[in-house]
Amino acid sequence: MTKIIKFVQPTYLKQFHCIGGVCKDSCCIGWDVDIDHITYRQYFRTKDTAMKEQFKTYVFKNENSYSDVVDYGKVRLGAS
Repeated sequence: MTKIIKFVQPTYLKQFHCIGGVCKDSCCIGWDVDIDHITYRQYFRTKDTAMKEQFKTYVFKNENSYSDVVDYGKVRLGAS
């Protein structure tokens, strides 16, 4: 059975398409999405198996973290 996963996103995101290396702007270079330790634990303790698989794919522990309350984990960007 296929389960639909709902995401919250800005309405303009539907029109956005990353064009990668041909983009003349560099506004997203170096972007990072940090996750604190409490949120990281909550993600991996979810009972929703579909979401847990998403977290396993896109969320990882930051081995270079300087603070559990700031950057304990990260979201892998650019993965699809």
